[in-house]
Amino acid sequence: MSVVYIGFFLNNSFTYVSFLHPFLGTSVSALTGLYALFTLLGAIWGKNTYCKYVCPFGNAQRLMLIISPKVSASFFISNQWIYRARGILTIILLSGILLGLRSWSNYELFPDLFGPDITSIWFLIVISLLLINLRYPLIWCRLLCPTGSVLDAVSDTIGQLSRKRDRKL
Repeated sequence: MSVVYIGFFLNNSFTYVSFLHPFLGTSVSALTGLYALFTLLGAIWGKNTYCKYVCPFGNAQRLMLIISPKVSASFFISNQWIYRARGILTIILLSGILLGLRSWSNYELFPDLFGPDITSIWFLIVISLLLINLRYPLIWCRLLCPTGSVLDAVSDTIGQLSRKRDRKL
């Protein structure tokens, strides 16, 4: 449903920039604010439910995996390096946006997959990633997605704070 409704109908979704709108002087609608709040709460209490259940590009990758005849058992980069690469990418993008480079906020692929411009280079990149996804599952989500990285960082931070509090008790 998220692929059809959020992806094709709205052609919009939550991105890492949604948190920054108030600091960038951009007004947000009540619906967008509520959406961002539920996304944050999902990261805090549900171990990043947005990425698992709502993200239209992640769900498009999962749909591709359903039709995939063979999926690679191992990923070509270790989880430790993936975590580092996602963190570095997110820090770079957030820093650029906070320094006034607003065009950096467009680093998300779902608008290119679900948008009407199938002649753009980004549409070809998205299709390529979906095909690579057949060999290496969820490659975008695991390696490059800044929104997932930010939400995972929120979830991990809350989890660490909770474990520290439990040790003190």
